[in-house]
Amino acid sequence: MILASSRVIFRCAHPEEAELLAVREGMSLALQWVANPVIIETDCLSICRMLNCKGDNRSDLAMIAREVPELHGELREVDVRH
Repeated sequence: MILASSRVIFRCAHPEEAELLAVREGMSLALQWVANPVIIETDCLSICRMLNCKGDNRSDLAMIAREVPELHGELREVDVRH
């Protein structure tokens, strides 16, 4: 199953923030509509690395980035790919 969403983001500091918000939205949709496994694909390598990294995140996107693994904690298999 492929899910898609569209939304206007009124306050966004840079493109990486918009991509991370889109990933978070995708995870929310996956929780509602998709059985495991879930594959999240992004064209932003830095976001992919950020979400796959197990270390501390000290970037300005850390608060949003922490929400995504909390969502995937509810799913058994999540793969974030570039």
